[in-house]
Amino acid sequence: MNEIRKSQIKVSSITYVKNCAKYIEKCLRSIMNQTLRQIEILVCDGGSNDGTLEIIEDLMKLDDRIRLFHTEGSVGLQFNTALREARGEYTAICEGDDFILPDKYEYLYRLMDENKLDVCRSGCYAVVEKGDIEFQHHMGYVVPQSMLDHVMQREDNPMFFLHTGVNSFFSGMYRTAFLLDKGILMNETKGASYQDVGFSFLTQYYAERYCFTEKAFYCYRTDNMNASFFHKDYNERCETEYALLKENLIRRGVFEECESIFNEWYKRSIEWGKHDLITVRNPLFRFFKKEYHPEIKIAVVGMGPGYKILVDYLRHLRARVVYSEINPLYAIIQFGIKDVVSLPEIARNGADKVILFPSCLTNGTAEKLFKSGIEKEKILLFEEPYFFLRYIFAG
Repeated sequence: MNEIRKSQIKVSSITYVKNCAKYIEKCLRSIMNQTLRQIEILVCDGGSNDGTLEIIEDLMKLDDRIRLFHTEGSVGLQFNTALREARGEYTAICEGDDFILPDKYEYLYRLMDENKLDVCRSGCYAVVEKGDIEFQHHMGYVVPQSMLDHVMQREDNPMFFLHTGVNSFFSGMYRTAFLLDKGILMNETKGASYQDVGFSFLTQYYAERYCFTEKAFYCYRTDNMNASFFHKDYNERCETEYALLKENLIRRGVFEECESIFNEWYKRSIEWGKHDLITVRNPLFRFFKKEYHPEIKIAVVGMGPGYKILVDYLRHLRARVVYSEINPLYAIIQFGIKDVVSLPEIARNGADKVILFPSCLTNGTAEKLFKSGIEKEKILLFEEPYFFLRYIFAG
């Protein structure tokens, strides 16, 4: 390693990959271009045969910080293999079809080092790329705004970190010695089988000092239709992971202490797996997939967490749209929307469909619409920005 000596490595970046030729170069270059230079890039391949290896090998010629390992196709085995080889004080993860922003490792390393943290979690963007255009949605945080960027300690509330639930384990950073000393590894089941569940549960149970930072650095791709999210045997793989986690917790003698939280995690994971039902039953999804055509007149009312996604998508469709009930100055600055109409004008313009955000149901906007002459049958509710991005925009 010419650029830095082994003793100077601050962060070990782990990427596990199998047949990601379409994405791997952007992934690895995002790590290679980190502003923190004292890193090593550990890539573990699980049997790629689509040209992924050739791309990695070409990048290795450009950057001797990349080290390549080979195992069978198991995310858990691949991750564990790389972790055992890690020489950095801290460990970070970037999955093979994702990418990270340039200052992630520098920012999180400083935060971890100054506060002597075991774990730090940062924000995350759900991302879709269409040609040269990137669309993203901030996935939000699992703790209240007031608790962001504050160091928390296990002794103050031993189960708080676990109570935050299953969250984006790849968005953060971990003290390498903490993971190895506590024996926190992934289950070495076949393929991509939600091995992050057990890893996340154990890190969140054992972390003595941890932090959630408001800044977002990780770009989680939602337009890879080969991702594990779309496995038809989601429930089976999920149940296997939870069964293995339960055995591990019993073996460690801590299951009774966290049984209720374990059950809550399991319940949430199974619910998350019902994504196909969400798609089929959501009237907004059904409209865009089966009913929309360019002549339909659409009105968008109010703002919500997915507002930018919706505006971008409607522009992508070149749809006939009018916007109402948003701050005109904000609309111009953020979205380039110059003409904001009143609620009665929506009715006079004869909108075929009116898209509302959930807040419109509680702030009186919906009632004003109905009084203006808009029938309830025309209303479509925008309440699942993440799934909208994954199923509609990426589709």
